[in-house]
Amino acid sequence: MDIADYIDKVVLSLVTKAINHVASIAEIHSEIGAVRVMAEELNTLIENGAARHDVAEKSRAVAKIAGAVFGRADDLQREVAQISMDINEVMGSAEDLNAARLKADRENRSKTLFLARMSHELRTPMNAIIGMSELAERDCGRPVCLEHIRNIKQAGANLLSIINDILDFSKIESGNLQITPSPYDAASLFNDVTTIVRVRLADSSVQFVTSIAPDIPSQMTGDAGRIRQVLLNLLSNAVKYTKDGFIKFTVSCEREDGTVLLRCAVEDSGIGIKQQDMGHLFEDFERVDMQRNSDIEGTGLGLSIAQSLCRAMGGTISVTSEYGKGSVFTATMLQSFERGSSPIGDIAGDAAGKNPASARSLGVSFTAPGFHVLVVDDIKVNLKVARGLLAPFEMDIDTCSSGDEALAMMREKEYDLIFMDHMMPGMDGIETTCAIRSLESGRNKIPIVALTANAVSGMKEMFLENGFNDFLSKPIEIPRLYKLVEKWVPEEKRVRAEATRQAK
Repeated sequence: MDIADYIDKVVLSLVTKAINHVASIAEIHSEIGAVRVMAEELNTLIENGAARHDVAEKSRAVAKIAGAVFGRADDLQREVAQISMDINEVMGSAEDLNAARLKADRENRSKTLFLARMSHELRTPMNAIIGMSELAERDCGRPVCLEHIRNIKQAGANLLSIINDILDFSKIESGNLQITPSPYDAASLFNDVTTIVRVRLADSSVQFVTSIAPDIPSQMTGDAGRIRQVLLNLLSNAVKYTKDGFIKFTVSCEREDGTVLLRCAVEDSGIGIKQQDMGHLFEDFERVDMQRNSDIEGTGLGLSIAQSLCRAMGGTISVTSEYGKGSVFTATMLQSFERGSSPIGDIAGDAAGKNPASARSLGVSFTAPGFHVLVVDDIKVNLKVARGLLAPFEMDIDTCSSGDEALAMMREKEYDLIFMDHMMPGMDGIETTCAIRSLESGRNKIPIVALTANAVSGMKEMFLENGFNDFLSKPIEIPRLYKLVEKWVPEEKRVRAEATRQAK
């Protein structure tokens, strides 16, 4: 109940009391009239020389009724005074509640700003660590050097996972966790998730099996990023706690009236969970069986966050486990879909056929030598990372470190795509994008991609509302970067990668 509803309820109660008191006042007024009539009768008796006995009896009757009337009047006066005090108290409470609400709103805005700043400050150096490790891995041919670099990449990925968990936990605590539904392709989502898991199991003897029901709608509406986060959390836990045997990923659905309940189960033959620990699995910062699992990294937030995300999407997470034999985690999430949407079909073969080595491959399906790209970022190492990650496409790439430089370079050269950082000194990314749009009157608009470490919920929508065409968060994930390039490079500017290699 908000403040307005609370005040309305209390005031209605007081008004009802006041109405009842108005009726009581009418009754008292009527009784006072009766007392006056009896007093006039008493006066007539006295004037007519009535017997003393009759006068005394009449006097006692008048006094009794008058006393009762005046007593009721006194009671009514006290109740009216209490109503007045209640009204004053309600108004005072309303002011206190309103002040508390305003204070809470200010604190929530401060928390949101803090999260945005921390997201930027923490993820920006992680972009450099992970991005430069990727570039070093490409260029280094020595096995020992490659091993060191891959260890750095893995440590960076683990640290990024911890940072993301802490930021998501802070969003949940401050009430800022948001689910942002949009259309997505189900096959692409599940293939992305299974490919990531296969890469992580590349050097393991664990068998990874997938079973994805063919009747799942191919096109659904929901928060694909959050679904991906939940599934990767459950699957990553299975990878961490399963040293041999198998991990099985099963997806099914239940359709009803334009909605579909996704049911995603992750079964493993890992170490399992003790029965006394089952009730603590979804508690914040809780890690169970620490004596046995002390060498496994984690914050104890992943399952708690995944549970919160599932509940926000109309579902939940359940678990069954036998200690020493394995566990089954089942996540449910409610999605919507268009009636008549075609089923996803059999994608298990495609997922199973993914080669871990090919997932790491640097190969791209095309190059674009005549495609002009501008990358804007105030941190030089981020410019090097972006240029290096885009290198396989052989595009013409320029970089600059401020909004003013970007505008100056655009006056000298026409670009086909711009990657724009958000938080920069001077003109930030949004201000620079607005300035670019004002220069484009009468010309085709250049696609501008927000390249930012600010990954707080709602940022993508904010960028799209301010003139951007797309969004890519830091640290840059290569599969997402490559999909984005494929999206914005038109067919007429592409050269098939095979043709490029033959020409060389």
